[in-house]
Amino acid sequence: MKKYGQFNYKFANATAMFKHYFIRLAFMESWIKLISKDKAEEIFSLVESRMNGQAKQFGGLKLSIPFVMINAIKV
Repeated sequence: MKKYGQFNYKFANATAMFKHYFIRLAFMESWIKLISKDKAEEIFSLVESRMNGQAKQFGGLKLSIPFVMINAIKV
């Protein structure tokens, strides 16, 4: 049996999101690998600034995390 779902993380802004323990643990490394190392700081700074603007306009950020649970029996 599989069960699909999602949960949401809510953040005041992108600065808070990028500093959150779970984001750093589960996402940052793969996000950083998407861009060249020499541009990472510049790009993340720009993304953070733009996302902070959106958070200010909409009262925060919501990040939806999908998941699947699989119930299995060992035979």
